[in-house]
Amino acid sequence: MPNEDLDRYRRVAVALTRHGLTRIADLLGLDSGLLAEVRAKVQPGGVHSLGEDLASTLEELGPTYIKLGQLLSTREDLVPPEVAAALARLQDHTPPAPYEEIRRTIVAELGRPPEELFARFDEQPLACASIGQAHAARMKGGDEVVVKVRRPGAVAQVKADLRLMRHLVEEADRSSAKAHQLGLLPFVEQFSATTLDELDYRKEAANARRFADMYRDEPRIHIPRVHPRFSTGAVLTLDRVRGLRVDDIEGLDRHRVDRRRLARLAATTLVEMVVVHRFFHADPHPGNLFVQDDGSITLIDFGMVGRVTEGMAEQLDDLILAFVAGDAERLTDAVLEVAESSQSPDRQSLERSLGDLLDTVRSSSLARVEVSRVGRRMLALMRRHHLRLPGAFDLLAKLVFQAEGLGRRLDPDFSMIALFQPYAQQILERRLDPRHVARRAARAGVDAAWLGVEGPAMLRRLLKQIASDGMRVQVPVTELEPLVGRAERLGNRMVAGMLAAAVLQGMVPLVQGMPRLRRWTAPMLALGVVAGGALSGYLAVSSRPRRLED
Repeated sequence: MPNEDLDRYRRVAVALTRHGLTRIADLLGLDSGLLAEVRAKVQPGGVHSLGEDLASTLEELGPTYIKLGQLLSTREDLVPPEVAAALARLQDHTPPAPYEEIRRTIVAELGRPPEELFARFDEQPLACASIGQAHAARMKGGDEVVVKVRRPGAVAQVKADLRLMRHLVEEADRSSAKAHQLGLLPFVEQFSATTLDELDYRKEAANARRFADMYRDEPRIHIPRVHPRFSTGAVLTLDRVRGLRVDDIEGLDRHRVDRRRLARLAATTLVEMVVVHRFFHADPHPGNLFVQDDGSITLIDFGMVGRVTEGMAEQLDDLILAFVAGDAERLTDAVLEVAESSQSPDRQSLERSLGDLLDTVRSSSLARVEVSRVGRRMLALMRRHHLRLPGAFDLLAKLVFQAEGLGRRLDPDFSMIALFQPYAQQILERRLDPRHVARRAARAGVDAAWLGVEGPAMLRRLLKQIASDGMRVQVPVTELEPLVGRAERLGNRMVAGMLAAAVLQGMVPLVQGMPRLRRWTAPMLALGVVAGGALSGYLAVSSRPRRLED
């Protein structure tokens, strides 16, 4: 480990000891000799709650750790609610870098000093953060802009902090079953990836241009224009945004902005990023949304974004449909499909817990249901069942919680679940669309064809293994029911795959024996695959005891 990393390692030990977090130090597998040395010199504190002590520790360790705490505050599947609440209050109070250092960075990146590049450049920053700081300026053409400049040494410092975090969590993952069960390593990997992206302003510029394309025809949403000739990996120049912060209630009322309409616009915009565009702003706190006099919204700061892959979209759609329908069985299926676990979950117990949660939702009026509260209860429930969200879903949860919090701050009667209902209807309509059905049937057909071709060989190898070494199977009683259900579905798919394979095997010689039909060989093979997929889908659906339409 480099000397500077050793110094940071010692700082972590000192900070944890000072705030009385010796259990966390032990969990992270810190060197026992170093801990003994530190404890002999540092008087342990920790007279506050666990959350407050952890927040104080992260503040002492600096900006990268503060960002870690801010993200942890949205992960109630990893930390208890009271700890998450304490971490949510963390703020990055980074002092500004000296202007001469900022000037040198601009010269190195853009080739000339700011006084030559701009008609005006303010030496005092508008805002400071851990990675960079923003300065107001005026272009020679008259446009008002903001110039974001990466802080000198930020890349090296952040990378060193992330390297040490990963080392500590890897040690904890190896030495502690609890740390492994929580999934701390995937969480830190996701955090590292998003933080490293923020270091490169070229990525933020590309994100801003993509958002501008998304909302090109939407007059109520504005995205600042990027000035590419004045932007690099360490300098980013955008149009300056003016207006009121979206949480400035007094200012909004003074300007007679319809807060109810604004709440719906802001929340709808954030939700549509996920369910429609599949590309979303991952840090939509109130300081990144500004309201214009006409009630339109301007978004800023595109360093942290999220993407929804096709697989994630399917899983997210399943969660939304099951939740809005109040179907505990399907919600259990969706949760188990999304979640990761270090041990086999008790499905029946999980379904009962989710059913109780849905009953609570059904017993309240839509206006009183808080999605963020229900979501946090679900995260706590998952934690009790040893389930955790994969890293890609934590940004989604954060977005939904922030969107609802913003909506309710603007309009106490705002209902997030009512906002989701039209999207659930759209999802259902999209899934019933013949083109979507055809795409899914084609994918299922490929699976069926693969099973038909590879299944016999796999079965032969399995039988050979059983004949030579034997096989012992232990199945807990609580897992028999889902196991039987999976076996039925797998059997249906294998039957469909074998039928598809038989159809293909019979079609190919027939077509090749007729010269006029040879050019139709490929289309007919594709048709056979789709037919097998459709049959597989039909058998899988028909084997289910319940359907959403019922």
